[in-house]
Amino acid sequence: PFDSLKRLSQLQELDQQLELIHDNLNPDFQYTDQSSFANRQVNHSYQLFAVHALYHLCVCTLHSSIVPVFSNIPPDPRISKKLTRLSAEEAIKHSSNLCTMATEFLGIIPDKSRCPSFSAYAMFVAVSIQFKSLGAQGLLRGDSIGRLYPAISILERVKRIWRPLEGLVSYH
Repeated sequence: PFDSLKRLSQLQELDQQLELIHDNLNPDFQYTDQSSFANRQVNHSYQLFAVHALYHLCVCTLHSSIVPVFSNIPPDPRISKKLTRLSAEEAIKHSSNLCTMATEFLGIIPDKSRCPSFSAYAMFVAVSIQFKSLGAQGLLRGDSIGRLYPAISILERVKRIWRPLEGLVSYH
């Protein structure tokens, strides 16, 4: 079995590296809100969206990897409940940020056809985390998932070529 302490140390190191990279992005690739997309050329907006989708995807994947409800792995008794909870909160926060970013992006640039495939995968991960989180809290209702529809609509772009998405996309 993989050494839990080594795994946690690597998680922390990767998290710090991701944050450092994100915090030191060129000002042209800084994202704050919808205006970040509105004030750019269309091609640059797609690049901006892709860079931040990749960042949030990495953080979500990293933190959800130790949260049993997100990773579908049994709890590791050597990982504290506090650390598991903190990782769950980080995964939920970044998946929510990703869904918000998708909403803001599509509010400015409604053409999803030019989004790279990995951004659709990022939406898949974000929506999956959100669904599992809402389900675990007993909040999985139409009004609580409405904000996920823009992210799901990006998934529609690749559902024909990525079979596992068809069930998730047909949900809405």
